[in-house]
Amino acid sequence: MIIYQQCDLARNERTLQALREISGVWPLSPASRVESAAAAIVSAMTEIHGGEWQAQIDHQRKAVLVWAL
Repeated sequence: MIIYQQCDLARNERTLQALREISGVWPLSPASRVESAAAAIVSAMTEIHGGEWQAQIDHQRKAVLVWAL
């Protein structure tokens, strides 16, 4: 028989919400998350290959393009 111990999720959720409010960053909108991910890819490509990289996001075509300048 498995016995589950109840957690105080409400307290943890309140703490998490307070941290999000302090940071002023979360919750990010989906578009902001895509922008952040594209920026991370540009940064990683710069570290790997050097040079200047750029990302373009086209929400209408549902495409992300990353290229070297």
